[in-house]
Amino acid sequence: YDNFVHATAGMTGGVTAISTFYPLNSVRLRLQVDKDLKADGTFQVLRHIAEKDGVGALYQGWQSAVVSLGASNFVYFYVYNALKTLYK
Repeated sequence: YDNFVHATAGMTGGVTAISTFYPLNSVRLRLQVDKDLKADGTFQVLRHIAEKDGVGALYQGWQSAVVSLGASNFVYFYVYNALKTLYK
């Protein structure tokens, strides 16, 4: 039971973090690809993307990131806590 609780907490934390900061990842990618945006700052690019392509564009590709990170964190914390319990 404890392993599952820790794994769920780790997964939830990872999903929350990636959901919160994913728009900044989208901005970073746009800045790397679009030479016209390089002179602008992060928040100007964030606003530009939201106005031009909509807020959904900031979360393009979010689903695959959430699934992979959520599953990865779940397995990591489950195994970590199980091994920690066995070691005691």
